[in-house]
Amino acid sequence: MITNPEIHIVPRDLDEGAAVLTASEIEARAHGIKLPPLLLSVLPDDGRSVGFDKGVEIEPVEASPIAGDKKRQLVFSLFGLNNGQDGILKNYLRLKGRIDGDMLPIGDDGLDNAFLLDPRTGKVLFWHHECEEGEGSPKALSEVAPSLEAFLSALRPEQEFDSAELKRGVKAVRLDIF
Repeated sequence: MITNPEIHIVPRDLDEGAAVLTASEIEARAHGIKLPPLLLSVLPDDGRSVGFDKGVEIEPVEASPIAGDKKRQLVFSLFGLNNGQDGILKNYLRLKGRIDGDMLPIGDDGLDNAFLLDPRTGKVLFWHHECEEGEGSPKALSEVAPSLEAFLSALRPEQEFDSAELKRGVKAVRLDIF
C-alpha cells in the first residue's frame, strides 16, 4: 500500500480500443504468474493504469545507471488491468524474451524502462532497456525494493535537484555548424 500521504494516485484514461481484463485473464496469458493482491488493491477496478498528481521517486536498494549519484529514480506510472499500451499484459508480452527471466511488469519510469516484479523472489527490479551489456543481460536489472510492499511504501514526492549541483561540470558549450 502507498503509505506516504503526499502521494496521490491518479487513474489514467484507457487507450482507445483497449479492453479491461480480469486478473485471471492476465495470469493465464502471463504463463501463470500471479498478480499480487497488494497490486490489485492499488489499481482501479475499471482496468486503468495509474499515475500520480506530481512527480514521484524512489531510492532503489541498488543504484541503476539511470539513478546516478543521487540514487533516486522516477516512477511514472503503475500498469493497469487492460490490454492497452499501459496494461500489464501488453507490457508483459512486449518484454517477454527481452529481459532475463520471466518477470511481471508493474510500472515504468516514462523512459521505456520498466519496474518488474520477480515472482520467484518477490523483489521489485528495474529494467534498463539501454544497458551497455544489452537489454537481455542480467546487468540490465537492478534491485529497487525487496518486496512490492516495500516498493509502494517507499514512494515519495520527487525532490528538486540542488541548483549548485546542476552548476557544477560543463560551464559552456559552443557549436559551430557549417
